[in-house]
Amino acid sequence: MGTALSTLISDLQDENGEKVISGTTTAAGATGYLIDTARTEADDYWVGCTLYIKASTETTIVDEEREINTSESATGTISVTPNFSAAVPINTTYEIRRKNSRADYKAAINFAVLSAQGWRNELAIDDSNIVQEDKLEYAFPSGLLWLAEIWVEQWSVLYKRTATGGAVGYLDDTGASFGTDVDGETVVIYKGTGVGQSKTISSHTATRLNVSVNFTTPPDSTSKYVVKKTSVEELAPLPLVGYRADMAAEIIKLGAEPADLGQKMIIIYEKAPVKLTADAQETDIPSRYITLKAMVKIRHKEAGEEGESGASAKFDVQFYEAQAEFFKGQNPPYRLPRRLTEYPVESGVGPNWPYGNPLW
Repeated sequence: MGTALSTLISDLQDENGEKVISGTTTAAGATGYLIDTARTEADDYWVGCTLYIKASTETTIVDEEREINTSESATGTISVTPNFSAAVPINTTYEIRRKNSRADYKAAINFAVLSAQGWRNELAIDDSNIVQEDKLEYAFPSGLLWLAEIWVEQWSVLYKRTATGGAVGYLDDTGASFGTDVDGETVVIYKGTGVGQSKTISSHTATRLNVSVNFTTPPDSTSKYVVKKTSVEELAPLPLVGYRADMAAEIIKLGAEPADLGQKMIIIYEKAPVKLTADAQETDIPSRYITLKAMVKIRHKEAGEEGESGASAKFDVQFYEAQAEFFKGQNPPYRLPRRLTEYPVESGVGPNWPYGNPLW
């Protein structure tokens, strides 16, 4: 289960011993200041801290953060620089942070997310591509960090023909003579209009294949298709050879067209960690590891200072780095669940492909 960014920031504040003051404005302010008469601290008590707008009827200033340059005890006025993008109205909820801004915390958390690269990243499978005729380049899956393997299915092909027309709910082939063997199988368009679509056949006539889920793009007389016998297990997928990954162009380049047109291309890859930029986003990296690594980043900023505070920060950097590495050592990487589908061992792949594949 992921951890919300707001929770991670709160954990960091607790770890860093940073005091956060929350309040609500008691009168209308201006673009350069807010008013909260409950703020009775001494004049300029909050100078050098940051003021963050958490909620307001003036939506343009929500999530804005500014440095405090003056504060007045008698009037409850807190002035900022630079100005907010709009005047601060009454009943606006705000927070004051002493050491680090919200932006500092987000940067530290993203540093921690990226530092987990190669340790907690998730392995994933993309089977959205099908092998198409006259096509040697395919796009990477979204969010790919590195490519592990590519496989191609080997379902038996019952029919390999060109459609004569169709609509969203069916494919027509006036020259065909479909039998009952097509019901429940899969029709795939591998070239022409509607290329890349794969649908389950719900019923048929001699010249029409009705599909259970509509085509997004209806087939026409340019649509080349295959009917695959996917209702029973047959041969396991074969590894695809003769390809290279072009990371700059984010494409997979094949050296030759695979023989099995219309079969799914199964791409196994490691997903890149996602940076967190908003409270709604989440990460599956353990929150404790994030806190430890983020504290390394936060304290490293202060380690260059002279005197006792700089020395203390340098010690903290080493301490949190050691704790993070210890945590990593006690928490092995994620493991993918075993695939339930059994494939014949005589194919050379073995059961529970691809998770039982000896090449992994």
